[in-house]
Amino acid sequence: MFVKNTFFKSKSADAIKLATGVFALAVVSFFVASYLIPTYAAENALSIKGKVVAFDRFGGTLTIKPIGTDSSSAAETSGELTFTTSDTSSVTMCTMNKDLRDIRVGENVDVTYHGKDGNFFADAIDISTPVFACYTEYE
Repeated sequence: MFVKNTFFKSKSADAIKLATGVFALAVVSFFVASYLIPTYAAENALSIKGKVVAFDRFGGTLTIKPIGTDSSSAAETSGELTFTTSDTSSVTMCTMNKDLRDIRVGENVDVTYHGKDGNFFADAIDISTPVFACYTEYE
């Protein structure tokens, strides 16, 4: 009986070691994936500056004319670029969160986007304003 009890204790200790190892592997995999996915997304994100030529809120499209860009993919096109926008597209002005409704034709914007199947999708839109306009008090 003493041998049987030791045998079962040995099996449960092995099972605990195995479960601990599997849990540790899952935790490490989670952390590696949480690091690699944003890195991959950041590497595929492009940015371009331009002037808003047209904005269709209902159709969800933003058209800009590029100005002074160093982006190779955007510099190849001399005309206008149209981006698809969505509710997940973030809009900022003076480091404050804004809404797609705050975009006006004629404003300078900096668009961070990604392309897929020949279409451009706006991830973030930063509305450019003069520095002094960001620090004026509103009453």
